[in-house]
Formats: sequence, structure tokens, C-alpha cells
Amino acid sequence: MNLAILLAFGAMFGWGIGDFLTQRVVKKVGWLETLWWIYLASFVVLLPFVWSDLLNLNWPSLRLLIILGIITFIGAATHFKALETGKLSVIEIVLFFELPLTILLGVIFLHNSLSLDQIFLVILLFIGVILISLDFDKMRRQHIWFFWQRTKILLERGAWLAAITAVFLALTNFFTAVGSISVTPLLAIWFPWTLGGLACLTYFLGKGRFQSVINNGRRYWPLILISAIVDIGA
Repeated sequence: MNLAILLAFGAMFGWGIGDFLTQRVVKKVGWLETLWWIYLASFVVLLPFVWSDLLNLNWPSLRLLIILGIITFIGAATHFKALETGKLSVIEIVLFFELPLTILLGVIFLHNSLSLDQIFLVILLFIGVILISLDFDKMRRQHIWFFWQRTKILLERGAWLAAITAVFLALTNFFTAVGSISVTPLLAIWFPWTLGGLACLTYFLGKGRFQSVINNGRRYWPLILISAIVDIGA
């Protein structure tokens, strides 16, 4: 097993623990404040490692990182909102849509290739995610095997947000890979997260909520710190 696959497993394990901790923080302070604290931690922790790369940024790379920042922020916002709304067990399973979608983007745009066995496993993954995201209790109460009720699919609470999140996470993975080639992996993470942090900070200042955010941070700082460290590491 090569290093890339080991790192991928490490990231998957880290994100699983990170989402568990993040949901705990979200329940305490809300999804936007949680997002901001993680962005702030990443800004501080990673800045020493990307400072020299920042000085060498050119416009094409900067434009790519800005696009990645927008995609990352939307994906993170829907992700944390889904964690706030739904059950962690369902949200995490639906987020597995991220994996085959990332693979698809790699095949189309980066000319990666898949064997027949890998394609079969991806199809099984899609089917499994769809089945786990459906609310079979609601279906049984309808007394018929029918997926629609008043034009809405019978999904577990938060599953729609998780599905949207999976799309944006796949895009984030793709553009992060491209950005890592264009600049460095750490800068491809630090720059978009810093843009997201600035967006959150602007919102808090505009709404007069910044002091409340700081107070919540002081109150729940151990949980926030652990969550941020795990997410940054992942």
C-alpha cells in the first residue's frame, strides 16, 4: 500500500472523528461560529508554513485559489448546517457521495482511469448511499412503495443538505488537487479557508455578533480547539 492511500485513509479517519466533534460544537454555538473558529485556527497554525509561498503567487494561481475558496465555503456551510439538522449516522453515509463524484471529476478532467472492478464498486457505493439516506419508516406509513410524497423524496432529515454538501466537497477535492499542483498542498488549504474566515468575520461584525462569538469561544474553547486540530490535521 503506497503512501498516498495511507494518507487518504488517515484523512477519512480524521474527518470522521472531526465531524463527530464538529457536530458537538455546532450544537453549542451554531454552524457559522463553528466554521469561523476552525478557519481561524487553520489561519494561525498553517500561516508559518505557507508564508513564503504567498509571496510567489501569480494571478492564475490566485484566481484558482479564490474559486476554490468560494466552493470550499459553500461546501463547509452546507456541511455544518447538515450536521446541525440531521443525524450524524445518516449525514456521514450520504457524504460518501463525495467519493464517486470526486472519482468522476478525476476521470473526466484529469484523465484518470478505472478498472471494471473499481467501476462496479463505485456503482455499489451509489446504490448503498441512496438506500441509507431514505426514510423507510415514512415509506411504510404510506402503505405503498412510493418515493414521492407531495413532490418531496422521503429522505432522512438533513440528507438533502448532505447530498448538496457531497457535490461541493467533490468539487473542493478536485480543485484542491489542481491547486496543489499549481501551488502547494498547504497553501491550497490555507488560502480558501482564510477567505472563508474573512467572510464569517465580516458577517459577525456587520451583525454586531463578534463579542458574542468571542464569549462562546471562551466558554467552549476545549471542545472547539480539539475539533479544529482534528479537522486541520485531516
